[in-house]
Amino acid sequence: MPTAPVRPLALQHTLRLESPAVAVCPDGQKLVVLEASGTRLLRLEPDLVRSETIPLTRRLTAPRGLAADRFYFYVYDDRVLYRMSKEKLELKPWLANVRVSGLASFSPGEMLVADEERGVIWYKTLFGDSRRFIDVSTVVDPGQVIALPDGMFCVLNGPRSMSWFNRAGIITRTVAISSRPDFMAGNPQGDIFHLSRQTGRVRVFSKDTRAEYDLPGVSGPTSVAAFGNTIAVLDQDSRILTFRLP
Repeated sequence: MPTAPVRPLALQHTLRLESPAVAVCPDGQKLVVLEASGTRLLRLEPDLVRSETIPLTRRLTAPRGLAADRFYFYVYDDRVLYRMSKEKLELKPWLANVRVSGLASFSPGEMLVADEERGVIWYKTLFGDSRRFIDVSTVVDPGQVIALPDGMFCVLNGPRSMSWFNRAGIITRTVAISSRPDFMAGNPQGDIFHLSRQTGRVRVFSKDTRAEYDLPGVSGPTSVAAFGNTIAVLDQDSRILTFRLP
C-alpha cells in the first residue's frame, strides 16, 4: 500500500466528561460512552452534545468495553458480556466466563466475540446460542475485531498481522503490520483505524492506501470509535475529541 506523509487531523469537537469513562463506540451517527462507574451509558450527538443518559439496571464492577447495533447495547467486564435491548433497557448476562478482546456485529442482535482467554472467536446468536466461529487453528491470539462492508470482518491476528474473513469464517487475506495497535476501529466505508497509545497517532488503512495522522491534543488515548468520516477518541478517560478525516 502507498503511504502518505504524516499530517495532523482537523479537530472538530471536544467534550470534558463529568465522570471518567472507559470506552466509546458508534451507534449509527451518534456516540455511546460507558462510564467507569459501571452504572450508566451516555449517548452523544455528532457534535458531542448529550442526547440521552441511559442507566444500567445492574452495576458493572470492572467495566471494560461496549458495542451497539440497531436494537441492542452490549457491555462487558472482566468475565461477562451483557446485552441490553434498547426498548426494554434491562441489562442481562449474555455470555459468561469470557474475556472479551473484541466485538463485531454479525447482524442485529448477533455478535462475533473475540475471547482472548481461549483464543477463539465465538458466534453469539439472537436467541443466546453460541458456537466457535474461528479457533486457534486459524487465528492466533485474536484481538479486536470489526465488521466491514460486504459481509467481511477484520481481526488482529497475533502480534504483527491482521486478517480478513467472511461470514462463513473463512480467512480470505492476511497482511503484516509493524506492531499490534492498542485500539482498532472501522467505519461503514471499510476504512480501518489503528491507534497507538504510545505515539498518539492513528493509522488509516483504506482500500488502496495507508495513511498516518497526528491527533492534536490527544495525550493518553484509551478508546477509539469511527462513524462516517469522523473518528472519536477517548483521551485519559476524561474527555472526548473528534477529528474529521480528509
